[in-house]
Amino acid sequence: MTTTTPSSHRAVRCTVIENKNCQSSFQDLEPALHRLLKKEYVGSPTVRKDAFPKGWALFVQTNCLSVGLMTRRGLRIPSARQALFVPPFQLVEWHIPQGQSSFEVYYSGAGIEKMPGEPMLVDLPPDFNRYTLKAIVDFVLAEKRSSAIVTTPRVS
Repeated sequence: MTTTTPSSHRAVRCTVIENKNCQSSFQDLEPALHRLLKKEYVGSPTVRKDAFPKGWALFVQTNCLSVGLMTRRGLRIPSARQALFVPPFQLVEWHIPQGQSSFEVYYSGAGIEKMPGEPMLVDLPPDFNRYTLKAIVDFVLAEKRSSAIVTTPRVS
């Protein structure tokens, strides 16, 4: 299957995996930038753990009003206007309530040496271009210089 990103007219290859309650789409936006789009229905509240050992990830909620993305330090995404940057070797917990949710994950191994070594919340401007590696790296580095790491209580 082929799809087009909103910020570009170039086609990218998209692999879709579906089952009864979940759809995951994987795209190589650039050779070193990948995107996961996930939509799922969860039948009962659940906690899942995830890690990215060979790269960093930027988690963006698209329809998860009550989903908490947690790191070992208790970071989470409180609103759709924020994203969670996670460097390599950080554990992420997904606290997912019953119901429908969807999110995007942008991940790469490029630029690790420049990226923050700790997870951080970042405010997403309405015009944020998350479809190029340069745009994401520049954005995260600018946020690293301008904001402190925010911690929040654990979601139960």
